[in-house]
Formats: sequence, C-alpha cells, structure tokens
Amino acid sequence: MFARPWILRPATLTLTLLAACFPLSSAAGLRDGLTATEARQLQREARLVFELLQNHHYSGRAFLELKNQDLLRGFLNELDPDGSFLLESDGEFIFRRFGQTLKSVYLARGDLQPAFEIFDLYQERVAARVDWIATRVTQPLDLTLDGERDEQAAKHPPKTAAEADARWELRLKDEILDEIVAGRTPDEAKTELTRRYREFQRNVAGIDPLLVRERFFDSVIRTYDPHSGYFSADSAGEFAVTMGRTLAGIGLRLGKREGRCVVERVDAGGPADLHSPLEPGDTVLALADPDGAWQDVASLRLQDIVRRVRGSAGTTLRLAYAPGGGNERREITLTRAEIVSPRDRASGAVLEVPADGTVSRRVGWIRLPAFYAAGRDTDATSATRDVRELLAAMDLAKLDGLVLDLRENPGGALTEAVGLSGLFLPPSSVVMHTRQAGAQPETLRTAADAAPLYTGPLVVLTSAQSASASEVFAGALKFHHRALIAGAASTYGKGTVQNYIELAAAARLPKAETASWGTLRLTAQRFYLPDGATVQRTGVTADLEFPGPGGESPPREADLPGALANEPTPIAPPVTPAVAAGKGQLDAALFTALRARWERDEKELPEWSLWKRESALRDRQRTEKHPLQQAAREASHQEETTAREELRRERRKLTAVAAWPGTACNLQAVTSALEQSDRALRAVDAQAAPGVVIVETEQHRLRKLRAGTVDFTRFSGDAAALAQAFSRSAGKTADPEAVRALLCDFSLQRERHAAAWQACARRHFPADQWTDDELAHGLAALLGALPAIDPELAREHAALDVPLREALRLAAEWAGHPQS
Repeated sequence: MFARPWILRPATLTLTLLAACFPLSSAAGLRDGLTATEARQLQREARLVFELLQNHHYSGRAFLELKNQDLLRGFLNELDPDGSFLLESDGEFIFRRFGQTLKSVYLARGDLQPAFEIFDLYQERVAARVDWIATRVTQPLDLTLDGERDEQAAKHPPKTAAEADARWELRLKDEILDEIVAGRTPDEAKTELTRRYREFQRNVAGIDPLLVRERFFDSVIRTYDPHSGYFSADSAGEFAVTMGRTLAGIGLRLGKREGRCVVERVDAGGPADLHSPLEPGDTVLALADPDGAWQDVASLRLQDIVRRVRGSAGTTLRLAYAPGGGNERREITLTRAEIVSPRDRASGAVLEVPADGTVSRRVGWIRLPAFYAAGRDTDATSATRDVRELLAAMDLAKLDGLVLDLRENPGGALTEAVGLSGLFLPPSSVVMHTRQAGAQPETLRTAADAAPLYTGPLVVLTSAQSASASEVFAGALKFHHRALIAGAASTYGKGTVQNYIELAAAARLPKAETASWGTLRLTAQRFYLPDGATVQRTGVTADLEFPGPGGESPPREADLPGALANEPTPIAPPVTPAVAAGKGQLDAALFTALRARWERDEKELPEWSLWKRESALRDRQRTEKHPLQQAAREASHQEETTAREELRRERRKLTAVAAWPGTACNLQAVTSALEQSDRALRAVDAQAAPGVVIVETEQHRLRKLRAGTVDFTRFSGDAAALAQAFSRSAGKTADPEAVRALLCDFSLQRERHAAAWQACARRHFPADQWTDDELAHGLAALLGALPAIDPELAREHAALDVPLREALRLAAEWAGHPQS
C-alpha cells in the first residue's frame, strides 16, 4: 500500500499550473472536457484521497475540521498568489458559492466541480486582462512621471476593477522600463510584453481537467502541512526519474514554446549528442516507431511527447525535426540508451590546496546534488554508492582532507542519509530517530558490521536550502563531532518524513479504472537528531557561518504556511557521541584553531571582500525600489551595470591567479558518457555549426560552447577585445560599437539557436557590407574568444567558488593541526 516510504523532501518540487504543455481547451467549462467515465473515476479517486488524508496524516486531524474558506483560499492562492487577475469580489463570490457546501455537498461525494468552476473564472479573468494589456500598450504610456509600485498592496487582490487597472498601469510601466534598459526600444518592449502575456494566456487556456485536479488536491492537502500533497500519474513518474537519476531515451530535454515542442538541452554522451545534429532551439515535429506511422506532436501534451521519446535501451525511435525552428523538415533514427546526466549525479575533484608556508595538501571535494535512490537492488542508482565510488577513486590513503558539498541539496531518501553517514561514522552510530504520531521513537543507526570508509578531516558545506536528508546527515556528523559544518547560519528546517501512497494500489481496483490516478504524499513521521532534538523550523546550525551570496533567497520551512510547529523538548534519551578514528574527531582545541583560520581569511583574503561586495550589490538590487520614470531608471540601471562590470573585472583578475591544480573525479558511468562525447567531438569539424565552438576544459575534455547558453550581458564591457578577434578572423574591421550592440541584441533573443544567431548578426553586419563567409568567420572567432576573456566558460567547476575554497582551506588546516 505504501510505495516509496521513508522519503524526506522539502516543499521545493512543484509543477506549475502554467506549464506550456497542453492543447487549447474549448470555450466550454473545464468539466465539459471530461467524459462520464472520467468524471466517475475522478470522483472515486477524490473520495479516497480525502479518506486517506485524515486517516494517515501525522496530525490525525479530521478532514471535517478544515474550514471551507481556508480550502478555497488555498486554491485561489495557488492560482493567483499575487492578486494579478482575480478581484476581491471574485473571492467573495466564490466564498458565497461554496463556503457552506464545499465539503458537505461536493468533496464528500468526490465532486470536483468547485475546482473546475473556480478555474473557469480564473481563465476568464486572465483572458480579459491580457486583452486589456494588448489594447493598453497601443496607447501612450507616460514614462516621464515618477512613481512606484506598492509591493505590499500587490500581495492582496484589488478591491475594484479600477484599482486593478491602476496596479497594472504601474506594472506595465515597470516591465516596459525593464525591457528598455535591457536594450529594446519602447515599441519593441511593448511588443515583447504583448507576446509574453499572450503566451501566458495560451498556457492557461491549455490546462486540462486532470492538471486542475492535481493542483486542487495539492492545495487542499497542503492545508495539513506544506510537504503533503498529490502527484498525478505523470508527476509521479517524473518524480521517480528524479529520485532514480537514470532513464533510457535519446538524451534530449524538451519544452513547449508557443505551441511548438522545442529542444531545450542535449545531454552530453547521449544518442542525440553522439549520433545526430540536433541542437537546442530545434523544433520536434513528429515521432514514429521503426515501422510505424508518423505522429505529429503539435497537439500532444509535453508529458506525452516525453513518454514517447523515452523507452527501453536498445530500441529505436524515428524523429522528425526542423533545425532552428525553421520550415525545413529532417528525419533521423536513433537508438535509445541509458542516459547519464553528469550534473544530476555526485561528482568531485581532488585539489592541491595551499597551506601555511610552501606546503600544499591534497583535499577532496564531493558535490552531492540530492540523496537519490532508484530502489533497493544492489545495482540500483544510489547517492551512497556514488559517493563510495568517488571516495575510492580519490585514493584515500593519500587524501589529507575532504569537503562534502550539500549546498542546495533538497534531500531525498532517508535510507541514503543513514547509508551515507555510515561512510564516515563508526559502526552502530546513532544517525537519527523517527516517530509516528502516538508511537515510541525508532532509532536508526549505521550498519553494525561496516567500518567507516573515510576517517580523516571532514568539512560539510551547507546552505539555507540544504534540507531534509541533508539535515539528517549534517546533524548526525555534527553531533558525533565528526565534521565541521560550514556555510549558512542554519539549514532549511524540514523535520518531517513523507510516505507515498499509490492510490490505484490502495483502491485495489482494476488498472483500467485507475489508469489516471496519482500518488498521495503524506507527512507520516517526524525525524530527530541523535540527541533527540528536532530540526523542524530551526534547521542544523553551522559551526562556522559564512556570508550569504546575496539576492532573494527561497523561503525556508519557518516561512511556509502551515508548517508544523517546532518541538523544543528532545524526544529521546541522551546518546553518547561516537568516537571517530584517526584524524576524524573535532574537539574544542581544533575547533578554536579552525575558527581562528576562518576569521583571518574572512578579514584578509581579497576573494572574501569581493564575495561580500557582490552579495551587497545583489541585496541592493533586490531591495531598492526601481523608479518608474525612464531617465531615472536608465541612470539607476547604468549605475548598477557599472558596479557589476567593475566587480566582474575584479573576479576575472582574481580567478586568473586563484585556481588550484587538481584532478576531476567522476563516476565510471559519467566518465564513459563524457569520453564518448569527447571522441565524437574530436571527430568533427570544430566550426561545423554556426553559433557553436568546441572548447577544451582544464581537464582536457572537449565540450560544445553554444551561443544560446552564453549570458552575453557579461561581455558588454569586452566589446573592443571581441571586435579585434572578429576583425582578425573576418579579414575586415568590425566596429566595437556594432559588436557591443550585437551582444546586447543577442542577449534579448528568445530564440537562441544557430539561425537566430545569424539573423541577429545580420542586423548589425548587413549583407551589402559583409559576405556570408566573412560574417561566419567573425562570429566563430567572437564566440571562440569568450573563454579566453572569461576562462570559467571552459571550466567544469568555478575556480572562484569562495565558500567552497574556504571549506577546502579549513579541511587542509585540520589536516595540519597537531592533533591530526
């Protein structure tokens, strides 16, 4: 009945209602799109959802205790969180319509009519507002009068239509000025806004009843707590892929854009990368089995397209596409294979970290993006197995220290948190406690028969978004004095465990009757650190707090509506900390020495000064109100641009001397994929595709640098150097101002494939002055010059990751401490 138990997960995985994945609906009500059979199936599923919710949620709260107004308000906030489209009177009408009957008349019978009616109203309001926008931008907008948007008022629905129009007047001015200072003319800015909101309207109109069902269930269930929720069958499948980190396919990441299915990314080493000319920006037109008929994809949901593209390794797929979104149709046949995405799996490196004097120490670094697990089979993908493999590759006998990087790690499987702890803690060490409502705590320990794999100096690097299983691991190692925790003041603060209930299995009904049913995610337990303390709302506090990166941070657990309360009293008896072997124990004297080293570095090192000034600029950009008067906005933008360019030059200067020698460590599966990609790239002409150059990384691997992946705004201050490279290759002098305008124009391109790259260049280098050959050579040289200006483009990992560098220094300092 319970599928995938023991999953720890923060509330960061959401599937937006506005995804451009669905065909347009008719003008009739949303419920009219359901057949009678589908409507009955939804009713049965809904009744089961609400029954399981009150019977299995940790709180034990009866569903009847929930207030209809709270449930309705939650769904309205899901649809329109900032009051952009619905008026206060709309909410009042909905409360009058369903405020007395939502549970007793509708939900008790599994009837989702209220959700469909509310969404129909939302669709109408969006369509009306977008029509208003399209008309309003054709009329004069006075950008000479200053003013400012009331951000607090915008968090609540407007009381009247006039108030809504006034808010949108300010919003349009704000967004148009954003486009103008980015480089568009006022008319171009208005056109872009109209296109953007028309696409938004099209996406909303394309949402089907099953997705509305998913988001309504999710909003109702989150009334219990923010981590409980509902996955549709499609979403549950995607979550399984996310947790497993492996799938079979052709190595394409797809998206929907203005009704087209577009290639967003080509995975290195996948079949599409190795055996096809497919590039980001190409449009997928149709799919077919080896001997089957072509199926056009324009009317298919994105989930259905992805499902067709995936399949069993070794099977073949025919794919028709249009290069660069043009009109030419090409067809290819590819054989599916297991896809390994390097960015989704654990990775690392061993670096030579300078210590005091002329000494350098060999310190390992492992980045773990999540506590993923594909299952319990011995050969299944597992975060613990991947870290074990990387540690073995690092030659532990010669390793002086180690940094385990859990920044932004959202958690995952509880079993992986316990298993990973066993690589660093002695046998039978307490890792955590769990407790179901009304039950005695259960203690989870490392394996009794397995010695730790690594016992040397260890620093765990965290952020405010390190959550769930990350907090279990960091909290356990901190309690046992096995690691120094460094980074954000505290981690995310999620102290709950979710169970996953597959509704079709729970119903025990024929599969044909439950094919569209989803998975219920319910908070069923809390977890606690070895000393019995909870991390709920508080997180794991750092031993050494590093300055944050600045800018707007995602909410933490304590910021979420409905988050369960903290429990100030520990729930378990005291536990004796494990005694680590060798260099692995962090005692008071060692901690004092490490703190002194950090305080000295933070005060004296130029990179920390740069990091803090960059953070301060991001904070200032986030908190300062931007003027709604064009001249003032342009002056403010120019001031920010000058400050960014100055910091960028300083960062590049420091990066040039900061990089430490080292060796990348990858999983064997990742290495194999990269080697296949490398061989394929070495066999082709480096200038074969416009808008693409092949660069060599510091680890002597080849990778494609695509124009569509470059943030050209970072190079606006380098126009003169880029013009020189352009001119040398083209054999004709290019004006630096034309190159600067090209960089600005290309940064605004929404279509960023090769054809768009060339068309954009033609606007600044016209055909009557530049031949196709001259332009092609100049553009290739411009793109090829970027890594020389900013070597980070050719690096596999940033050389000036300041918090990581400090963590590496601390691990090296630990290794040189007398007690070690």
